[in-house]
Amino acid sequence: MKILKFLLSFYKSLIVFLIIFILSTLPSKDVDTVNWFSFENSDKVAHAAMYFLLTFIIIRDILKSGLEIPPLKIFIYSAVFTFLYGLTIEIIQGVFTDSRSADVYDQVSNTVGIGFAVLFFLIFRKPK
Repeated sequence: MKILKFLLSFYKSLIVFLIIFILSTLPSKDVDTVNWFSFENSDKVAHAAMYFLLTFIIIRDILKSGLEIPPLKIFIYSAVFTFLYGLTIEIIQGVFTDSRSADVYDQVSNTVGIGFAVLFFLIFRKPK
């Protein structure tokens, strides 16, 4: 029961986690490009935004969970986890999909989004 309660407290993180996985492993022809968001390197902006959102929600969920973890460790653990998740997705795209490829610039974009999420909390989080 404790595991279920723990997972339910992170349901938002899990949903974003799954959405990123699904979008990242769909054949590229099946991912529609939104016309107004179609410009050179728009996929890099999308990567940064998705990983900003994932990192932001993970940090927020941990802070709200009541776990006794110092905020700096939460930021570091969340950033490292999200970075490794993005790296894993890139490897999966390169190894297991035909229409996708691993792209170091995607991982750089992911890292930018992660960094902005951590920076957001460092600047705007109210100390307890």
